[in-house]
Amino acid sequence: MQNAPCWTILVGGGLALWVALCPGSGAAAPAPPPAAATPTDDPLALAALLLSDGRLDQAAAVLAAAEPAATAAGAAAPRPGVGALDAARYWSLVGLVALQRQDYAAADAALERAASVAAARCVAADTGDCADAVDPLLRLSQARARLLGGDPAGALAALAQGGPA
Repeated sequence: MQNAPCWTILVGGGLALWVALCPGSGAAAPAPPPAAATPTDDPLALAALLLSDGRLDQAAAVLAAAEPAATAAGAAAPRPGVGALDAARYWSLVGLVALQRQDYAAADAALERAASVAAARCVAADTGDCADAVDPLLRLSQARARLLGGDPAGALAALAQGGPA
């Protein structure tokens, strides 16, 4: 029997996983890895990833395509092909994209909307104490937007709403 040529392939850019392909060697090919969830399954996760990579235009496009119809309690009506979204997270990401684009008024408005949705969700859930309903990092981002937008008093107010350090 003739020796068949063997090929070695590097799989998965940068991973140290080598696969040898030797036709007729009788060795079973390794099973493919199980499919992992991708950020495209969750448009907010995808937008957050794009934002962290500095791809603001793509993040904004993903957010625009997934915009929820937010209710007062923070629930989001599903859009066809998107499903229900966390409205507070959505508006936080919109605010962070605007902040990175140096549109400080839009960033402040979106972050305030995220805070309002989070607070309304806590009230609707009737959990009692809603003092910690809004993430202090959201208020910190809002303070940054206000300070860079020329409103230092508004920045201090946002920090005060963020709770104790």
